[in-house]
Amino acid sequence: MKALIQSTGELTVAPDAPAEYAPYEYTTNAGADARICGQVKAKKYVNQGWNRWRWDSGSGKTCAVVNCADACP
Repeated sequence: MKALIQSTGELTVAPDAPAEYAPYEYTTNAGADARICGQVKAKKYVNQGWNRWRWDSGSGKTCAVVNCADACP
C-alpha cells in the first residue's frame, strides 16, 4: 500500500513508524485518496481513549481516533 500511495502522488515518501510503535496502516479508496493511521502514545490522547492518529488526503483532515477505521469528525 505504501508504494501505491507514493505512485499516486499523495506522498513523496511514505514514512515508517518509529521504533516501539505499531506499524502505520496505509489504505486508499477507489478514488485513490490516501489514508495513514498510526499509534499515539501521548497521554493527552491516550487518557481520552484515542490511541491512533489518522490523516485523510481526500478530506484534508487529521485527527485522533480510537481505531484506524474511524473517520475524522
